[in-house]
Amino acid sequence: MPANGDTFRSGFACFVGRPNSGKSTLMNALVGDKVAITSSKPQTTRHAIRGIVHRDDGQLVLVDTPGLHRPRTLLGQRLNDVVRATWAEVDVIGFCVPADQKVGPGDRFIATEIAKVGRTAKVAVVTKADLVTSDQMAAQLSAVADLGTDVTADWAEIVPVSATRGDRLDVLADLLLAQM
Repeated sequence: MPANGDTFRSGFACFVGRPNSGKSTLMNALVGDKVAITSSKPQTTRHAIRGIVHRDDGQLVLVDTPGLHRPRTLLGQRLNDVVRATWAEVDVIGFCVPADQKVGPGDRFIATEIAKVGRTAKVAVVTKADLVTSDQMAAQLSAVADLGTDVTADWAEIVPVSATRGDRLDVLADLLLAQM
């Protein structure tokens, strides 16, 4: 039990998003070690990868997933199946949207799909915050909020992060644990 008397929380959270949306980099930054391969090449992650964040107030098991995309091959379909199977078994879904790319049809598709996942909490994570200005970030946060409203994804939270700089990673971990 934490020293301050708060409840110890634990659970599973997965990161989903388009290919190259920063999911693996974010997981590595939160875990504090390289547990997932990162690359500029899409579809580098081919399996659900797990990492554990140990904190005084909780334990968070993170699951990195392949990028969800419109499959053109059997492999692509199987990768999408891995994502869907993973988000069906976690306590929180972290929907990753890069700050430096406009919200597009792929993001809308993913948000629509995760909106269908019953009572599972959904946190929108705007990644790559270090690549945009504050005005661009404000516009992206607004677009992600609008997307959640449009598809009734009901984001529990929306948080901008930079995994490469370590910006707001503690805030994200706090928000994920709070949903457990």
